[in-house]
Amino acid sequence: MHAAKVAIVNKVNELTDVEGFGFEDDSMGFSGDSFGEERKVHNDFYNSIEGRFYFVEALQEVAAPYCVYHFINEAYEFMFGPEEFERILVQFNIYSDNYSSVEYSTILGYLKSLFDWTTLAVDQYTHLKMERNFVIPQRFDEDKLWQCAVQYTLLIQKNT
Repeated sequence: MHAAKVAIVNKVNELTDVEGFGFEDDSMGFSGDSFGEERKVHNDFYNSIEGRFYFVEALQEVAAPYCVYHFINEAYEFMFGPEEFERILVQFNIYSDNYSSVEYSTILGYLKSLFDWTTLAVDQYTHLKMERNFVIPQRFDEDKLWQCAVQYTLLIQKNT
């Protein structure tokens, strides 16, 4: 399961090449500083939560928006012979303190773009699928907080 955790964190922290725009600061998540230079930029999901991505639980008093993920279960399956597959349920919980649903909906769209049917690089495993199971948004008026639970099934096969 540790290898799957690393693969998810790597996917969220993944940098993308973009052509430089001549910005002098790092307010948009760029690295590199000259016009026309290839730059690296974090994906929209990472930027929308400002890098606040946590395993199991968030830090005390963390500012929203943020995302927490955890593994619900890990099950071994045997199909068509001795091949061993691991089915891992991964749940992402997006938190937003914006009264409107626009913020969490935007972040949800970025999460889905990043993980729907993606291929994760899991050490010592072959990735078979990453499939979204459900999305459940919920508003907690007493905490003035939106929570959106998003669950995926990750299916991987141990390399022999």
